[in-house]
Amino acid sequence: MTDPPPRMFMLTLVATGPGDPYLAIRALLKLALRRHGLRCTMARELPPPNLKPDRTRANDGRHPRYSGEARSSGSSDRSGREIDR
Repeated sequence: MTDPPPRMFMLTLVATGPGDPYLAIRALLKLALRRHGLRCTMARELPPPNLKPDRTRANDGRHPRYSGEARSSGSSDRSGREIDR
């Protein structure tokens, strides 16, 4: 009999404490593998949620580039323009 395919899970982690988040994720992944047999097969860093994609810069097609402009707290229409209320 063949073994069933391994089950896969996806997590989203947010670094909230002091310290280096890269060292923290490495320690977490080592612990997950050594203690629980959970191997990381893919990891990527996501952009902060308060930044919007910058469509004016050249893009190599792999990673979107993000501008340093934070989203406004006001409402906007689909084109990104502010809506006065």
